[in-house]
Amino acid sequence: MILIVGCGSPKPSSFVDSNLPVINNIKTISSTRSIGLEWTTVRSSDIEGFYIYRSELNEPMELIYTIKDRFSTHFADKDLKPETTYRYTIKTYSKSAISSDGVVVSAKTAKAIETVSFAKAIYGLPERVKIIWRPHANLKVGSYIIERKSPEATRWSRIAEIKGRLNAEYIDNGVKSGREYNYRILVKTLDGEISAPSSVLSATTKELPDGVVDLRATTNRPKKIILTWDSPLNENFSHYQIYSSIGSFLPFLPLAKVDTNIYEDLINSNGTKRYYKVTFVDKDGLESKAQDEPVLGQTLGEPDAPVLSKPIINNKTIVLNWSAVSSASKYSIYRSSRFEKKNITDIVGTKYIDRDVQKGNKYTYEIYSVDEYGLSSKASNKISVEY
Repeated sequence: MILIVGCGSPKPSSFVDSNLPVINNIKTISSTRSIGLEWTTVRSSDIEGFYIYRSELNEPMELIYTIKDRFSTHFADKDLKPETTYRYTIKTYSKSAISSDGVVVSAKTAKAIETVSFAKAIYGLPERVKIIWRPHANLKVGSYIIERKSPEATRWSRIAEIKGRLNAEYIDNGVKSGREYNYRILVKTLDGEISAPSSVLSATTKELPDGVVDLRATTNRPKKIILTWDSPLNENFSHYQIYSSIGSFLPFLPLAKVDTNIYEDLINSNGTKRYYKVTFVDKDGLESKAQDEPVLGQTLGEPDAPVLSKPIINNKTIVLNWSAVSSASKYSIYRSSRFEKKNITDIVGTKYIDRDVQKGNKYTYEIYSVDEYGLSSKASNKISVEY
């Protein structure tokens, strides 16, 4: 069987040939948005095909399609209006003429399938909206179409088609926190008929939790940076997420998860800078916004190197003097000669008398400042003396 579907048609000839076969037997079958036509086979070899005409009640007939095969006996007219009566007639045509008028038949499209009788959007969920509805009673229903739009949008977007008449929920996880969304449901039958949309359903997703405040980072601790912050009261608290970066404009990477508002970042270097951001994460996994500007922390830098003055040879000793370093709690001396290398540590003050010297030797000195945490400076200027 060849089934012809309606579309446009060229204008037919105006010459009527009474000898051409006339179509007087047309059967119809209807659905919600289409009407099928069937007619008796025309065995005349004089015709080229058929002209299909249609009108609504009290309207003139219009040519809607040309069938260019004389063996055709069926035509499906689609995209019609539900619950509407249409009139049809069919004429045969040859290369130069058209047949006389035949029978006019009427057919009415069926009532459109109704949308769901009940539907609801569940609000306040974390980064999702749940849509529920009552399953349709019509056994012809094959699926449900879910459409969504934001309040400021002008067009609806199809986001899902839930197959199965008895399915009754959809969870939309393609949404953002603290935003309102509108939804509607359309019912689709097994043969492709689609209902009018349901009433509009609205839901707002759960807001992101408030972020931490007063984030602080130390700059005077040896080999570590201590972070502290204040947190909002929230009974759904899960943990804090700490991010760090070596530069304020470089990517921030996850550093640690903690459940207290203090964290020590251990860094085995002196004077090292780090940038930090901290967020609040609730039990639903929603994470607050991070700080717009990161906080800068730094490990304690090594003390300044002292400046060694010219040694003084006095009464079988070598007297060393150097400049004071404010952050130093003590000093150490590195002495080298042809015979040995020696470290002299825990020197308090800025003067040292070296009595362990022998004539004819050359001694070279470097001074280091040491702070209260044991951090040592770089070497001072190097000075050599012949004794």
